[in-house]
Amino acid sequence: ADKVARIGIRVQDIFDESILRQKVESALDIKNQMLVKMYNRKSIEAEQVVEYFLSYRDRLRPMVIDAELELNQALSAGKNVLMEGGQATMLDVDHGTYPFVTSSNPTAGGASVGSGIGPTRIKTSLGIIKAYTTRVGAGPFPTELFDKWGE
Repeated sequence: ADKVARIGIRVQDIFDESILRQKVESALDIKNQMLVKMYNRKSIEAEQVVEYFLSYRDRLRPMVIDAELELNQALSAGKNVLMEGGQATMLDVDHGTYPFVTSSNPTAGGASVGSGIGPTRIKTSLGIIKAYTTRVGAGPFPTELFDKWGE
């Protein structure tokens, strides 16, 4: 929800303390109102959150890359790139059995959106299916078996 509301804190933000502080303070303006008024909890101090995030900065620095750039450079160099999408089409937030869905797009199109690779650069898309249908969590399951096999 924070990403769509444009108040999310991204990993890159921990590398610029002033941006991090600004984003944390802005997010807490909203979050603290909810904590206090809706959940009867104490508000959170921005400094506490900023220090917590900054404590991970040096540890995370060698692992943070521009993934979109790296993937596109690899493709331009003729390398193969393998992506995996978890879950399934019917759990897609846009095309699934809403509201019983995940918060993302676990389809081939979602691979393009999530990776920053243009859809025309994806040459092969392979779908894997199970021999029988399963369902995690609530939601429609029209092929559910209620006999010994369904157990």
